[in-house]
Amino acid sequence: MEIKEMFEEIDKLNFNITKIISHRIKEGIDCGLSHAHIYLLMFLKNEGECMVTDIAKHLDITLSAVTNLTDKLSSHGLISRERRESDRRVVVISLKEEGIKVLQRICENRNRIFQQYFSNLTEDEMEVLLRITRKISENVIKLESNEI
Repeated sequence: MEIKEMFEEIDKLNFNITKIISHRIKEGIDCGLSHAHIYLLMFLKNEGECMVTDIAKHLDITLSAVTNLTDKLSSHGLISRERRESDRRVVVISLKEEGIKVLQRICENRNRIFQQYFSNLTEDEMEVLLRITRKISENVIKLESNEI
């Protein structure tokens, strides 16, 4: 098989795997969250309260896109939005208790799904997969940081 054909197959397989896992991770979460919503919730969990500009920069989206994402999350009671008293233009976003609970369910789903999907791999195969994935990730990060 030629390299080009291998790239095309890897791309197709990666797309299918990501699509299925993404759908399965959200099972039982009735908020209709997109990937971007989940990324935003995870970012808030890791960073704590953040300004809208921090979120836009991290997710590489516009401020209006952040507003659209946070509107839905706020309407479901997953996050709170507060204006700073010192500067009313600054909006601070933070995770609410319900948002933490939704993230816990997502993480439980993800762990269960990964255990199912990777159950037929040996420990050695998992180590090889991890090593290759790290290598690809390092290359992507290195190349992307050179372009920025």
